[in-house]
Amino acid sequence: MKSSGPSWGRGEGVVTTGSQLTLLIVDDQPSFRKTMRDMLRRAGFSKIVTADDGDTALQILRARPIDLVLADWNMPRMSGVELLRVVRDDPVLREMPFIMITGESEHGTVAEAIEDEVDAYLLKPLSVDVLREKIWRIFDRLERPPALDTHLQLGQAYLKGRQYKKALSEFSKAMAANPGNVRPMAAMGEVFEQKGDLDAAKEWYLKAATLAPKYIRAHDALARLAQAQGDHVGLIKHLKAAVALSPKKVERQMALGRALLVINQRDEARLAFRRALKAAREYPAVVAREVGEAWLEAGELEWAKEAFLEGLTSNPEDIPLYNRLGIAYRKQGKYREAVDNYKRALAIEPDNEVLLYNLGRALAEDGDVDQAIEAMKKALAIAPDFEDARNYFTQVLKQPLPQK
Repeated sequence: MKSSGPSWGRGEGVVTTGSQLTLLIVDDQPSFRKTMRDMLRRAGFSKIVTADDGDTALQILRARPIDLVLADWNMPRMSGVELLRVVRDDPVLREMPFIMITGESEHGTVAEAIEDEVDAYLLKPLSVDVLREKIWRIFDRLERPPALDTHLQLGQAYLKGRQYKKALSEFSKAMAANPGNVRPMAAMGEVFEQKGDLDAAKEWYLKAATLAPKYIRAHDALARLAQAQGDHVGLIKHLKAAVALSPKKVERQMALGRALLVINQRDEARLAFRRALKAAREYPAVVAREVGEAWLEAGELEWAKEAFLEGLTSNPEDIPLYNRLGIAYRKQGKYREAVDNYKRALAIEPDNEVLLYNLGRALAEDGDVDQAIEAMKKALAIAPDFEDARNYFTQVLKQPLPQK
């Protein structure tokens, strides 16, 4: 279930006590989570939830109302900035107040990387007074937003309603309120992109990316436009920039890998696909199948097989993976491996006509025609109108169709 957002309700009344707020602490160190919980209680906040990594934090954010996140920058699997970017990419969670906690040595890196995406950051060691002040400053700003935020929010509302002239007016006012902020520039790009004026959209996104090279949304938008305009060089350039900023987003790594395959940069594509597989936490078998399919289409059968096998390691009962792995084996002329693979899959799902069909093909190509005929008969008994099986049975195996 998706979270309905902050429980205090933006714009629905000023928060007067910390007891009204639910805060989420995200840190992989139990001792620091305890320290933070104790400090927040001393600062007047009593409703506190904890998570030991970004994945768990996302589950919490999508399951219950949370008013503010305090996340450590340096965490395994999903860093604080990665969690922040996932939150900002989620249309339901994107306005979630977010505080990043960093060590002093990380200060410059984090400040550069997160730019306008984070509401505030705290340096270790922390103090109760600074913690309290940072949190209340965020909520004060949300209750009394600056002109920049007011114009951006109103502009987005107009954009959603396709009132482009009014949206552009509000985003222009946002830029006038804060000329150095890239968010209004990106918003201007959104208006022109939605209108279909891709050249004007590109111009605004480029302004944002030039002013703030680590503003990932600008690179995502520029990659999207490059793909729409058939600009393959631009697509790869901006995908690489986005991936450098957020290497753990599976979709970007996959898009980069596919784009690199188009220009035959196979070693680079393999690195992108490997990063995608490494980052695939929720659905590793699905990502492995996508990687394998990309390699199959490119004719790289060994790398396709490697990806399919990796997917089966994470999900040994994924029938489509068995099916595609068998095809990779068969295309390599490794018919016995293909046959053994299909038999393992059929042990899981014995009435799968596609597996039986592919088993029959592998057996036939290995010279075992009698067994191939039996496999095809079983496939057709399950699915008499299975066109590929019917054609193979009559045209390749030269057998009359079984009577229905």
